[in-house]
Amino acid sequence: MQDFDNDATNKILNNFDSISKLYIELTQSTILNSIFFTSDIFNTTEIKTSDRNINFPYYSNKTELILLNIFNMRRDKDIVIDIDDTKYEINNELISFIIGYIRSKKEKHFTVNKAISSGDFHLAHYLLSIEDSDPYTISLIYTELGFLNEAEKILNGMTDDKSTILLARINRELGNIKKAVSLLSKVKSKENEIDRNIEYGLLHLETKNYENAYKIFKFYSNTVRDERLGRIIPAMVESLINIDNKEITHVIDLLNQTLETTTYYRTDILKQLASIYMTINDHSKAYESYKQIYDTSPSPYILSRMALCDFAMSNDDRASKETFECGVFDISLARDIISKIDYSHLKQEYPESFLFKAPKGDKSVEKTEDEQIEAVLKPENILKASDTSTKVITEEKVDSTASDKSGTEESENEEKKSMEFISSYEFSNQGNNEYISEDTDTLSSTALSFSKQLEEEFGKKIYFNYDGIDDIERKLRVTFMTEVSENEKKEVIKGCSAFLLFFIKERYKADIITYHDIDSWAWSAIIKNKKEMEILTYPAARIWEIFWSKTLPEQGWIKKYIGYINDFFNNLTEETPYGKDAINKMIPSHTEKIYDAKIEHKKIVLISRDISETSHIPINSSSVIKIEQEIMKNYEPHVPPTIDGWKILRCYAHLFLEIILKDFNIQWYNVEKNDGLWSFFIANNTYTFPIGKVYKVASLRESLTDYYNSLIENIKETH
Repeated sequence: MQDFDNDATNKILNNFDSISKLYIELTQSTILNSIFFTSDIFNTTEIKTSDRNINFPYYSNKTELILLNIFNMRRDKDIVIDIDDTKYEINNELISFIIGYIRSKKEKHFTVNKAISSGDFHLAHYLLSIEDSDPYTISLIYTELGFLNEAEKILNGMTDDKSTILLARINRELGNIKKAVSLLSKVKSKENEIDRNIEYGLLHLETKNYENAYKIFKFYSNTVRDERLGRIIPAMVESLINIDNKEITHVIDLLNQTLETTTYYRTDILKQLASIYMTINDHSKAYESYKQIYDTSPSPYILSRMALCDFAMSNDDRASKETFECGVFDISLARDIISKIDYSHLKQEYPESFLFKAPKGDKSVEKTEDEQIEAVLKPENILKASDTSTKVITEEKVDSTASDKSGTEESENEEKKSMEFISSYEFSNQGNNEYISEDTDTLSSTALSFSKQLEEEFGKKIYFNYDGIDDIERKLRVTFMTEVSENEKKEVIKGCSAFLLFFIKERYKADIITYHDIDSWAWSAIIKNKKEMEILTYPAARIWEIFWSKTLPEQGWIKKYIGYINDFFNNLTEETPYGKDAINKMIPSHTEKIYDAKIEHKKIVLISRDISETSHIPINSSSVIKIEQEIMKNYEPHVPPTIDGWKILRCYAHLFLEIILKDFNIQWYNVEKNDGLWSFFIANNTYTFPIGKVYKVASLRESLTDYYNSLIENIKETH
């Protein structure tokens, strides 16, 4: 039992005298093609007591309603509440205490016993701090609030029959059935016989001995005429339904009659009624029952049931608002709702408690239709994230006729302010020390040795120039057009690769990144031009492509590749458009640039097979949720990872991209800059940013599974 008689608690309570609303910052998530806004209050999201300095979008509602929703989620985790820039960690016990304190201001004449009899256990909990009570009463309140372990501790050493029966109940609810039975066997007094036998009946119900349970509850339903009927009748009904579900009409009448006689068990009876009404598809009465529960004890689960009732009754607007509000606290419940309805009925209707943007010149914050979210485009779109505070663009559909230059520049600037993604060079040079070799002498010696072999074979001097490039292409053609062993072909590939890499190194003053344990196709060249602009390219991969494909390219293909590098080295004076700007301007990357991106991807996938964090992840769609879970577990939102952390995150990202490439017919489009900004073309002017999405999962806790599902839906619609 927590001690609330301290300065910290008193300070918190005093603040709640003037706090009428709470505020929760939201992040965007997608389910199918719909934009949801959710929070992570049990991990990263602080609950604020003021809208001062809060970031849009956010959720705002009455203090008691938000606290009750959080309490009823039954998470064994503290939340953080920011009160006047001081942060307090608050557990469920203190949340209940605060709720009771708020209610005590309305019910000033209540006592502990009166609060218990009215079924208000939060109020009773608070009143314990100002009124002396015996251990049994305190334990009962804690039991009703679900603090079972604390309730059991309070009764330690108590041996009277009343306390023993309560201990039996606590152990039943904890799943300790044998201990509960043992405790009940100690109760011998006549005056506690009914309570003991009711608890025996509940044990029968718990262990699915419905016949025995029904006999006990049926007997006492005819003899008991006090508050205990509120427990007897629902238990009898549950037993009866499991024995014979044809008695539905009869049990509904029984429950409604009992509802009129009890306040203590009112919520339990309403839950049972609502469940029965849902079973018989009486959605109007089910909604009414759930609404009565929600009015006194709101929870995301109850709200989700209300939404299902509304969808069933074609109250789509109200149902949609309920679904979106449910997602604030528990996005999985929103997914559950959508899985059970015709998706076309979900409207992009947000509740009034969602705040997206403050109107200009108005201190009050109201949502207008035009300001709801940046990217409510069309239902069929893969919708773009409305939060542009990250460098990664994740999902968008761009109209090829639209080109808003100022808007694009503003968005790109916003993207640059946020998480900086590690460059390919940094990844290669720092992130994989187990592979990297700083020694390029081996490359030089291999290239020179191979050139001498060619001199002997061709009977002429071989230089590291354009003529030499013609000579290695000639050697490749001769080798792959004749019957030689695979091993001999591979040795020629290695020699020609070393020759080309050395040529690039000397001609363009390139930095060559080599690896001990990966063949030279994965060795990258970092080249800077006269404007200090930089590209990363994989020269040797062009040679290895022959070995992989077993086909010879068109004559002069190596010189064509070198021409691409020459253009960059001598002529490029400004950056090539990238990210969203490239899509707006309809500018794909050069085919050689896309090829380099494909090799970069191939290399990282290979590395991911060799590190413990990712080697166990299979490359198929079932791994999407696994990747999401690993990222959620290992990365903190808004906290840049270490170099090793980046290495692993990029492995997760490229494994996900590999899954996407296997599952969907998407085309590489623009691969300038860091891989978080690489875009892929789907169809009908639709583009997507899968690697960037993975980075947003790490930085903003967005959902990878939602994104994957939205791709499925979007691709279905484009075919």
